[in-house]
Amino acid sequence: MFRHKAARVNSRMKFSIIIPAFNEEANIASCVANLDDALKDHDHEFVVVNDGSTDRTGAVLKGLKTWAPLKIIDRPIRDNGIGKAIKSGLRAADGDYIIITMADSSDDPRDALRMVQIASKWDVDGVFGTRFSKGGKTANYPPLKFLVNRLYNHLASVLLAIPHDDLSNAFKMYRRRLVQDLDIESDGFDITIELSVKALLRAKKRIVVIPTSWYGRQKGLPKWKIVREGVIYLKRLYNLHGIVRHEKH
Repeated sequence: MFRHKAARVNSRMKFSIIIPAFNEEANIASCVANLDDALKDHDHEFVVVNDGSTDRTGAVLKGLKTWAPLKIIDRPIRDNGIGKAIKSGLRAADGDYIIITMADSSDDPRDALRMVQIASKWDVDGVFGTRFSKGGKTANYPPLKFLVNRLYNHLASVLLAIPHDDLSNAFKMYRRRLVQDLDIESDGFDITIELSVKALLRAKKRIVVIPTSWYGRQKGLPKWKIVREGVIYLKRLYNLHGIVRHEKH
């Protein structure tokens, strides 16, 4: 699935950065500003999905529209969920490639730039970030969450026979036409692994894997709950295992 050859490309690309945001008034402005600065030499847009926020996230986003290439999608609190938010972003994006990143600024904008530079130079279907391979970095990662992450990703790699150690990492870039019409069932955080695996199954060209840095949220409250999401992730893995087996046979 991770192909080793890629052809060079010369055409100018546009990149869509999808950012789901739920109660991120303290982070969203700096998140957009830092990414905008990192990608200033490349054609890009931000698709920020205000996922039913009850704080001032919506007001902050309206202010950002005065200077950032920004699309805002407002979703109601009664129908929120990060999976739903990302799917809304996928439908609205019109770049050649899509990068998904979190609003809490945990991901390094310089890694987003590296993804963009790879896609601008080579004909690839995507660039997947990994925080745990050689060259990757994590800081302020809660120990229990780290343990659960490593166990789950090892299990996923073995069951799905996919040689990647960070499938559940949301921070990835995809060719838009590869993922925009995928049948994605997840409404929650498990969209991260479902989107990764289904994109890999469809990919015809190279998926590049690069080490990335993750620094952890500095402001606001985390949205990922270990017990609740752990059960959902295991159910999603079981479902994906059946899909992968079917594709291989």
